[in-house]
Amino acid sequence: MMQWRQLTNQTDEQLARLDVAEVNLACAVGLPRTEGVEEAFCRQTLDGWAGRASAAMRQWEGDYRQQPERFEHSWPRYLAMTLLTVLNRHIGIGYHPHLKVPEPDAVFHPDQTFIHSLLTEKLGTCASMPVVVVAVGRRMGFPLRLVSSIEHMFARWDDPDGERFNIECTCGGFLSHSDEHYLTWPRSVSREKAEGTVCLDSFSPREELASFLGNRSCHLWQLEQRGEAIEAMAYAAQLAPRSRPYAERVDRMLGCWHYRLTLRVPVAFYEMTLNIDEGEGPPLSPRQEHTYYACRFAEHWIERYQRVPSGKVVSPAHRVPDHVVIRRG
Repeated sequence: MMQWRQLTNQTDEQLARLDVAEVNLACAVGLPRTEGVEEAFCRQTLDGWAGRASAAMRQWEGDYRQQPERFEHSWPRYLAMTLLTVLNRHIGIGYHPHLKVPEPDAVFHPDQTFIHSLLTEKLGTCASMPVVVVAVGRRMGFPLRLVSSIEHMFARWDDPDGERFNIECTCGGFLSHSDEHYLTWPRSVSREKAEGTVCLDSFSPREELASFLGNRSCHLWQLEQRGEAIEAMAYAAQLAPRSRPYAERVDRMLGCWHYRLTLRVPVAFYEMTLNIDEGEGPPLSPRQEHTYYACRFAEHWIERYQRVPSGKVVSPAHRVPDHVVIRRG
């Protein structure tokens, strides 16, 4: 299985040579309900789906030749329509029924956010269905890219020398909305507010990886694995510098973590020195590193001494340090 931390050092050109589905799986390793789906099974399943779509494309080509107006006289639209028809109506992938209109407190599990439940149950969400559509389409040689709007992901046929159109992957068939549609659905956002993000831009391979790591971070945060969640989000921010929200989330998460820890133990006014190997740790600013390592240190001691008898004074060294000096070797 690929290791997601190793992928963060890859260039766009290197990541483009990898299977986007396997990159997605790598970013879910260790999360609950993602066990048992291996790269070989993923590759075999998606190869089989691509073979069925390719066969249908040849079988139904006469429909395009006889009635090209049905496909807006566009061969790429015919190909995309064939792919979505096979995946949705013949193979049977679809949106999780109970998540179509989720309750306010509904929880999306990792196997639903990543592609695992699509591979095993043929059920997914807007975070996973476009990944499978793009992965299968790329196997057929289609120039497909992932795209996001506010709280939604879709696919795009994005040929630099040809056509460009959006592909909605969650509707049970082929549907192509304009970019403007995604500024109003599923949540409204102005173009001005979308600036400084990758909203409605085709993802680069590094931005695809960033999106998956953002999802990983959200699940780790729900599991109260604060340090690991911040690490994943920090790498997402590094991979997608065009998207401000990743970096903003890192700051919010660090602030929330520090606040929660200081509710459990007070801040101690002492200096802690850490020796860290060069290149070790998430990509954070010096200010963020101070908070991150102070919190990790304090959390370690809280977990170790959480069974201290009531009334026993905890040493200042077991509290949240006021200042952290980081020395890199």
